[in-house]
Amino acid sequence: GALEFLYNQINDLKTPNLDDVIQHYQEYWKKELEEFKTSWEILETRDDMTIQDYQRKGEFYIKSYFEKNQPFTDTKVIGTEINLSFDVAEGIFFNGFVDRLDKVGDTFIINDYKTNKNLPPENKEMYQEQLNLYAVGVKQKYGKYFTKLKAKLHYLHFDIVDEREITDEIIQNIQEKYKNLAEEIDTKKSQFDSDPKNTFPTNKGSLCRFCAFQMICAVFIHRDMDDEMISGELKEWT
Repeated sequence: GALEFLYNQINDLKTPNLDDVIQHYQEYWKKELEEFKTSWEILETRDDMTIQDYQRKGEFYIKSYFEKNQPFTDTKVIGTEINLSFDVAEGIFFNGFVDRLDKVGDTFIINDYKTNKNLPPENKEMYQEQLNLYAVGVKQKYGKYFTKLKAKLHYLHFDIVDEREITDEIIQNIQEKYKNLAEEIDTKKSQFDSDPKNTFPTNKGSLCRFCAFQMICAVFIHRDMDDEMISGELKEWT
């Protein structure tokens, strides 16, 4: 929210002011706490950090980022929080949000902010596939306006930027990968009714709470059942 506000100021040809950005950040925090108080309380117990700790950490990131990148005169901002809706391949629809899209010369740059406390190893392609997918959408939406496309991962905790070029070959490879994946899923869908246990094996992880398919997952299906149903249903899945 704060960095989006910062670059929207730049896009409006205004000179950004750190105090204004911090004030916007504090107001954003106040609103978030009022609307999602329960979620923040859960996060406090999970990470052993208070809400005030998170707030101070975010303010530190903003100040460090501002001081490193000011006066923000070298970049044209195409947009912030850009909603990309596009076809990864024929019949495969994807929707996502790009944190920021810049133009430098004849190059467009996809920017993504990360606040990880652990820096991924250089040879680990963490998050790169996400930006490769965004590149497909950026090319479809803005392709005639640039000759080169790059991606930047901003690791705010470490004040590090991981930059790389996204070539046509990379875009073609990610499209082919998701085309094959979609075909595999379609094949398994036809098998699901006859063999639900083995068609989509469970893979429990930290992202399960965001999954839209919990109602057909063995790990979560029992949540809305009574004891008698659980003993019967789960026995079939385990």
